[in-house]
Parts: sequence; C-alpha cells; structure tokens
Amino acid sequence: MKGIVYILLFLFAGNLRGQVQYGTNNYIEYHPGDLPIVISVPHGGSMQPSSIPDRTCNSPTLVTDAYTIELAKQIDSSLYDVTGCHPHIIYCNLKRTKLDCNRNQADGTCGDPAAETAWTEFHQFIDVAQTVALAQHGEKVFYVDLHGHGNPVQRLELGYLLYEDELELPDNVLNAMTYVGYSSIQHLVATNMNGLTHVELLRGTGSLGTLFANNGFPAVPSQQDPYPGLTSNYFSGGYNTVVHTCYQPGNVVDGVQMECNYSGVRDSYLNRRSFGAAFASVFNTYLELHNNTAISSNCGMLELDEDVPNEQSVGFFYSNGQETISLDRSYSNTEFIIMDQAGSRVYSGKLNDQKIIVLPRNLTSGFYFLILENDKFRKRYRFCIFN
Repeated sequence: MKGIVYILLFLFAGNLRGQVQYGTNNYIEYHPGDLPIVISVPHGGSMQPSSIPDRTCNSPTLVTDAYTIELAKQIDSSLYDVTGCHPHIIYCNLKRTKLDCNRNQADGTCGDPAAETAWTEFHQFIDVAQTVALAQHGEKVFYVDLHGHGNPVQRLELGYLLYEDELELPDNVLNAMTYVGYSSIQHLVATNMNGLTHVELLRGTGSLGTLFANNGFPAVPSQQDPYPGLTSNYFSGGYNTVVHTCYQPGNVVDGVQMECNYSGVRDSYLNRRSFGAAFASVFNTYLELHNNTAISSNCGMLELDEDVPNEQSVGFFYSNGQETISLDRSYSNTEFIIMDQAGSRVYSGKLNDQKIIVLPRNLTSGFYFLILENDKFRKRYRFCIFN
C-alpha cells in the first residue's frame, strides 16, 4: 500500500513559488515557499553601497554572521530533498555595517532613507511570507530568525525570548502563565496536540534543542543542556523574534532566534550540508509531533497551465494509506493523465462525476504529475508518493 498522496493548493502565492521577489536595488530578496516554515537571514549580507553611510548611531554591532546566507540555502536544499517543497526565506543582502534588520528601524538604519526602505521591505516580506504560509497551513507555521554566534561553546543557541536566568527557574515557575507570556512559542504551548507544557517544549524530549542534539548538533536549551549559564553571553532572541512571533498580540506564528555556532555548522560546505539535513529531519519530526503536520509527505505543488477560477481548483486533500487521490469536486467528462518525472505517461483514464482517482499499485516512490483536461480547462498538479 502507498503511504500518503498529497495535493496542495497555493491559495495566495501559487504564481510566486520559485520566483524570487526583490526589494529596491536587490538589497532584500524573498524566496516564496510552500512549507509551514519561514526563515529570515538578517546579518549575512555583503553588499556595501557607498550611497548608504556606515551605521554609527547608538554604538551599533557591525559583525557579519558569516555564511548564514549559505547555510540558509543549504537548509532550503535539504528541505526540498526531503519534501519536494521549499521554506519561505527572506535575505538581507546588505552588510550589517549598512543595515541591521534585527533592530528597530531607528537603530537599524541610523536614519538613512535607502536603509529605511530596505529595512521596511525586509519586514514586509516576512509579513507576506507568514500570511501566505498561514493561508496554506493554518495556525501551524514556525518562524526561524537565522544567525551565527561567536561564543566559545560550540552549540546552537535557541532564543525563545527568555533570558539565561529565567531558563534556570524551576519548572513550575517557567510553566506559569507569566513566563509563558514572555515566550515566542506561547501559541504552541496552548495548541500542541499532546498537551506538552512550556518546559517540555523548551527542553523536553520533543523540544527543538533535544531533537537537534539527537541529530548530532548540541543545542541549548535542550534535555542534554537545559540552560546556558549566567556568563555564557547567550542570545535569547531579538527584535525579529519579538515582532514576528506569537509574542506579538494577534500573531499565531511560533518561532525562535537560532544562533548557529561556527565550528561544525557554518565553517564548511560539508558541515553546512550536514546541518541542513539535520534541520530538515528535526523540523519534520517537530512539526509532526506537535502540529500533526508531516512535511516529508507535504510535497504536492499546484502548477496551473492557465488561470482557472477558484471554484475549479483542487484543494488540500490526502488519502492516508490508500492508493487514491481525492479531489474537491466531481469532474464530468474530464480526462486525467498521470506522468512521471521523465514525462512518461504511467496511467490515464476518464472521470465521470468522480472525486476519486484510484492509483495503480505499481507506482514507485517519487514525484508525478496529474493532468486534468476537458473542453473548458486544463490543469496540472505535482504530487508525490511514499511507499
């Protein structure tokens, strides 16, 4: 029996998926995705236009987070390898000497108009990405603000907006609503399907930190390393984690500031590739465990050959453990064709008021195309099968 067949409708950004959206002068770029994961990379840029003066206001931090753009690209590649889909990613290409997108506008731009435009575009792209992801996946979206740290302990630092001393508080205190209310995963505390507590989500067996550590990348907080220590210079989360997660009233997106160590994570292509693979594995486990969202099976992509009215669109349906594709409506006098990645026809037939296509048993794991065609429209979808 086949495992799961998914077809996913892109409600808002189906025509954007794979098309990079650039801000003014290409200082900011947004890669639209189709997973319930939004990643921003504020400090990895290298562009240094002379038209934007170096930041000097309010004793700015100017250090570049080396290879974080490259790391995010490897995460994207690894997620695609596992899922057939991409996360949403927003990059700042300006060097941190010119712009800091993880600060408020005044401190991040020092009042320069071009920097202010780029700052605004960076945050608007995050808002767009989260809006699209929420429309696609409901309240199951996770946001990662990706950074690199230079602290001596070579471990991931996961910032949930809780300080070092707060992470050392007793479990019953951290589980109190006061501290849950400070947290960037407070929505997940209220909605996770297993009823796990705040502390369990911070450093229990199913926490991000523990899952990363189990995949070979030590992290804090985690079951293995529950708190960073009061002299660790731990990064608890910054401006982006405050304004783009459920810490902000009205936002239902959970998130974290992920500070990646240099040695073993960012310092070479092979290590970045290993970390990207671990990231894909961890988030597949994490989202399935807490949100019942299996991104490894959520690989279908709607691809329209022409614009069709919404009422003719296929919705997000799956048939768990059955060799079927479920459609959102009956189709009369409609031909269907299933083709493999090489473009070879592997199955075809005709729908007569049917909402179900029964798949042949000999289809192997991989990506396929479904084409629906009649005298009024032609639609093409990509889906995947896992045996």
